[in-house]
Amino acid sequence: MSQKIASNIEELERYEMEEKVLLAKKTQLESMIFATRSENEKFNNLLKQLVNCALDLDIKSNGEPATATTPARGDDKASNGGEAASDLKNGENRVEKAEGSDENMGFDL
Repeated sequence: MSQKIASNIEELERYEMEEKVLLAKKTQLESMIFATRSENEKFNNLLKQLVNCALDLDIKSNGEPATATTPARGDDKASNGGEAASDLKNGENRVEKAEGSDENMGFDL
């Protein structure tokens, strides 16, 4: 009988140790989730700033705000996912030209 009690005590101690390990892992995962959410929030804020800057650049160069339904920079192309890379490339070219000269681009250089 005492052997059975000793065996049960050992098993209980093993379970308690496993519980401590699992609680430590849970705490670690919770802190990782919190850090990930914090980084995600920072990323989203930076992304919003980037979009606002891109819209500001478009307004300064074109004089009209770009919207999701109208093409950016006065292009005749539809603004959809297939044209997004082309629009970005055009925007990069425009910025490079603006940095190279101040030919009436609407930028204060």
